Amino acid sequence: MQREADNNPELDGLSLRFDLAQIILTRMDHLGWNQKTLADKVPMKDAQLSRIIHSRQNCVLSVAARILRALGLEARLVGYSPDQKPPPVIREAKRTRKLPVGVRKKKAKKHTKA
Repeated sequence: MQREADNNPELDGLSLRFDLAQIILTRMDHLGWNQKTLADKVPMKDAQLSRIIHSRQNCVLSVAARILRALGLEARLVGYSPDQKPPPVIREAKRTRKLPVGVRKKKAKKHTKA
C-alpha cells in the first residue's frame, strides 16, 4: 500500500521548491553574495526572490533558469523512479562545497587573439 504522501503532487512541488532554494542558497554562500546582489543580477525584485528562496512562491522553469544563470549555473532535471534512491543533490553540495549533482558550472568563453 502506497502512503498518501507518496502520491501527493502538492508535496512533490514543495520538495522541488526546497531543492531549488537550497541550490540557490548554497551557491550564494559560495559566491559570497547576499539576496540583494542576486536580485540585481537576475534582475528581479528582492521580495519575489525572497518568496522563491523561502519556498512561499511557485517558480516557473524560465525564472528558475534566469536565477541559476545569474549564479553561473546551468540546470538539468534528473529523473529517477520511486523505487530508486534519489541522487544526493543537496547533502553533497553542502558538505563538499562542490556544485550539486545535475548542476554544471558554465564554461568560460575562450578568448583568442585576432
